[in-house]
Amino acid sequence: MEYKVVKYGASWCQQCKMQDNEFEKNPLKCPLYKVDVDELKDKEIESLNLKSIPVTILWIYEDKISLWTEIHRWIGFVKAEEINKIIDNYG
Repeated sequence: MEYKVVKYGASWCQQCKMQDNEFEKNPLKCPLYKVDVDELKDKEIESLNLKSIPVTILWIYEDKISLWTEIHRWIGFVKAEEINKIIDNYG
């Protein structure tokens, strides 16, 4: 199974900066991608259902259907350890 984490935030967001520091100090067990919501179009924000930041989403790649699927979403600050535990549970 292949996983990725996408953190949606903004450079002006203090909680987003705290989240970045958490990921720098405590690496994830999968690739991390950071997206600045100020660079997204309104339709993209709406389709991702982003209502506040930071939002961190864990995705899994499903080979059978060749598609990335959201398996967990955190709104606000989350410890890297919590994300890694979920990855371990999915195996």
